[in-house]
Amino acid sequence: MPGWTHKNVITKEQLYDYQIPVTKIQRDLNQIIQDFYTKLSVEIANKTVKQRASQAATAVNKFERQLNEYIAKNRAWNKEIRTYLKNFDTINTLNSDLYFQMGLDNKKKIKELITYASPQQKEMINKVTQDLLGQGMNAEFVKPVKEIIYRNTLLGTPLSEGKQILRNFVLGDKKRLGKLDRYAGQVTRDALSQYDGQVNAMIAEQYELDSIQYIGSLVNDSRPFCRHVINQMGGVIKKEQLPELLSRFQGSPGMIPGTNEENFMVYRGGYNCRHVAIAFNQNN
Repeated sequence: MPGWTHKNVITKEQLYDYQIPVTKIQRDLNQIIQDFYTKLSVEIANKTVKQRASQAATAVNKFERQLNEYIAKNRAWNKEIRTYLKNFDTINTLNSDLYFQMGLDNKKKIKELITYASPQQKEMINKVTQDLLGQGMNAEFVKPVKEIIYRNTLLGTPLSEGKQILRNFVLGDKKRLGKLDRYAGQVTRDALSQYDGQVNAMIAEQYELDSIQYIGSLVNDSRPFCRHVINQMGGVIKKEQLPELLSRFQGSPGMIPGTNEENFMVYRGGYNCRHVAIAFNQNN
């Protein structure tokens, strides 16, 4: 077990779980979507199937552009994203403190080393921005809404039933969170944890650290890989164990394709993984 306290690691776990508040924008989007769907359904109610298809296609394509523009320009949503992005600087501070506690080097040199990850930080920030304001949001949220509306209007789905389908997609139900809630949670968790992994991997290489402490609790849907490392290996992975370990769990549920010993600290247990991987020297 490396010689440092868990304070900074616990803070990292909390940052990994940081959820951008989506309640307001989800509620607002649901209202906009419901109003549009109701209006469109009334307008095409007495049309032939061919007429419905043509009018609905034109209307939903225009609505797609309007919805994308609304999301991109929503001030409250942009403010929440800017608040989240500050966590990348917090991760840098936590890492410099953590590795200083481990006695790797003086804090100034560790901070200087972390600045070499600035391009990766900027790249990840740009990716998050696109995912939550641009192409990612269009692909994961807006287009599916458009397709639901088009399909319902084309098939003549009863209005109340169609509205409930849209409501469940946007806001969720008793069994599942709304789509934006789930999507934003994965985007923010993966971006921050993967950037943290890039910094940790860079430090591990620079100081030739030979082991990884895999930290975090297990939940009902924890991946087989994470369960094995925590339960069977005591949360400690020696560097030389990684190739065989990753080969054994290749294709395992949740694992990111192409995960190897070079990028393991970035991808860890896969998409949406909450575990923290800290490099250290087991013999120190």
